[in-house]
Amino acid sequence: MTSAFTVTLDCNSLETLTAFWEAALHYRVIRQYPQCVCLGPAEGVTGVLLVLQKVTERKQGKNRMHIDIPSRDLDAGRATCLRLGARELQRYTKAGYHWVVFADPEGNKFCLHAETVSPA
Repeated sequence: MTSAFTVTLDCNSLETLTAFWEAALHYRVIRQYPQCVCLGPAEGVTGVLLVLQKVTERKQGKNRMHIDIPSRDLDAGRATCLRLGARELQRYTKAGYHWVVFADPEGNKFCLHAETVSPA
């Protein structure tokens, strides 16, 4: 399935939120890893993917949902985000994925990511 973007929701219980969002959105599990679950619409339906990402910290104040934007060329995407007024906050590489966390001009966080290794 392809999507224009992915929404990622930090959570403390993957099991609880997977069951909730599957039912609430009528989505299905597309991919599952130890620390995250990717949910999407029925086969053949185009839509936004929802990734539930397990974290240890509890929600404090702000909404824990943010936009993840896929990029075929992370360096070019990074340059574009900076040119548009984003501030780079952090860079990560984990389990074959590379991503950069930005703040938009008003301080809202979002991620730009590039997959470099196919998930098993």
